[in-house]
Amino acid sequence: MERGVKVVQFLSGQERLESADYVGVDNFAAGATAGKIVGRFIGERRGKIVVVSETMMALDSIQRRLGFDSIINAQFPQLTCLPSLETYADERRADLIIQRTLQHNPDTVAVYVLSSEARVPLTAVWNTRYPQPLTIVAHERTPFSEQALLDERIDAVIAQDPGHAVRSALRIMRARSDHRELLASQERIRIEVLLKENLQIK
Repeated sequence: MERGVKVVQFLSGQERLESADYVGVDNFAAGATAGKIVGRFIGERRGKIVVVSETMMALDSIQRRLGFDSIINAQFPQLTCLPSLETYADERRADLIIQRTLQHNPDTVAVYVLSSEARVPLTAVWNTRYPQPLTIVAHERTPFSEQALLDERIDAVIAQDPGHAVRSALRIMRARSDHRELLASQERIRIEVLLKENLQIK
């Protein structure tokens, strides 16, 4: 940026690049959306929510966690969010920390995976063979999350249209290079909520 190089932050922003353009959903709102879905799906039951991330060093994970907690704490006082578990994309670590957490918290009613890749943490959840049904919400549409929705092993996926994001990034780069104004409404990436019932396999 200091040398005049145009930068577009794609899907996950960085605190040190506040002046750079960003393409992606509002991650605080995405986390808040997940919180509303989890709370509504659980209903009146009391219990704990296991929150899993690949790393909490990522800005999108921090924002999603803040958004999620804001809704759970304000609207669903019967639910308690546990501290974030970090898997670092390590399957052995994920198995260990998630199984231990579920074993030590038998009143867990939901799992929220806020990182973009849900396969590792959710495989660990399913390997635990938890005795009661869990409400599960994850982020990003992948072949894994699609199949998990179809199999009803995930209740909902918070997603964004990657094609729209790519096109938006290209438009922004072109506009900045040509010193043209952007049409903000065209570059706004919507938050999508995917359920088994509205999932259309492409």
